[in-house]
Amino acid sequence: MELKLSSKDVEAVFEELCVTMEMKGQTILNQGVIEIAIFKANKEKDIFSQAAVAMYEIAQGHAFSDGNKRAAYLVASYILWEKGYKIKANPNSTIKLLLRIAQKKANLREVKEWIKKHAIKA
Repeated sequence: MELKLSSKDVEAVFEELCVTMEMKGQTILNQGVIEIAIFKANKEKDIFSQAAVAMYEIAQGHAFSDGNKRAAYLVASYILWEKGYKIKANPNSTIKLLLRIAQKKANLREVKEWIKKHAIKA
């Protein structure tokens, strides 16, 4: 299942995050992380795995100078939204997962399970 999401879309999500959160002066540090996240997500067969891979790669890869975990969550949410789903999770659960990903304490299987558990029809 090919993602419609491109690296430009990920960059737009980050730019919107910066505006919304008043994160002035933040930049893309590593375009390659974004490209790899999209490439790996495209290889997945279902939308939940695509969202999980994008979340995992972006949160762990630190493509941005700030807001990596927030951007990772928003990109995963966008992928799900494109197919009629949204994430419904306790904010503390979401934060805990994103911190575990960034600290390399969560594996991709755990992220996929979390996405599948918390994705609902929008």
